[in-house]
Amino acid sequence: MNSEPECYGKIFPDLSRTLFNQWLEGRAFKMLVESSGMGISGRTLSVKKEEWKQCVACPSYRECYDLSIATLLLHQAMQDFGLARAL
Repeated sequence: MNSEPECYGKIFPDLSRTLFNQWLEGRAFKMLVESSGMGISGRTLSVKKEEWKQCVACPSYRECYDLSIATLLLHQAMQDFGLARAL
């Protein structure tokens, strides 16, 4: 039985936990959504290059990447249907 690393499926930030003005981090990417009032004033996406290299070198990379992408797509679908905060 294969044991996945703790970071398995977490290459990207968990967008269901997005907070304004706080970095949200995944294993290899992080993002910041800035707001100083009613709207969004800025967005920043950053690649953690060393962590990305470690991800790509990991034997579980392909399955982990697939799970990470599936999670992003599911979150987008929830956003499209207004369900993102309901779950």
